[in-house]
Amino acid sequence: MQHDPHADTQVTEVPLPAALTEPLPDDASTATIVARTAAETALGVPGVHHLGGIAARAADQLRKQLGHSAGTAGVQVDEEDGTLEVQVAVVVSYPHPVLEVAAEVRQQVTAATRQLSDLRTSVDVRVLDVHGPFDDEQSPPHPDHA
Repeated sequence: MQHDPHADTQVTEVPLPAALTEPLPDDASTATIVARTAAETALGVPGVHHLGGIAARAADQLRKQLGHSAGTAGVQVDEEDGTLEVQVAVVVSYPHPVLEVAAEVRQQVTAATRQLSDLRTSVDVRVLDVHGPFDDEQSPPHPDHA
């Protein structure tokens, strides 16, 4: 795909986890390709801090073992009866508006997956948490204990 220097779209480079940069096998299923694309797309939405959480990742692993599904951390794709059901679990960065971030993830992932498959697609976005400055900083020591 060529970049159009006259396009109004901004391209933001997003650092991707190693699991998303490894080449897919040549025989990768549509669900696997959609899962990878959905993860990359969701990570590129402003306000998305990261995908998935511990519980979401465990549930993803269980669903993969039980049926016709594919996924990556925070994204699960199930293919049933000619429909791709995409679930994206995100953690939103504070102070981004949670509902706006979720709506943008849904819109962007839907557009991306429709370019990959003619199957009917539904996208469900679940916000697991909000990540803020309070998550990265230690509490200052209490003056009486300094």
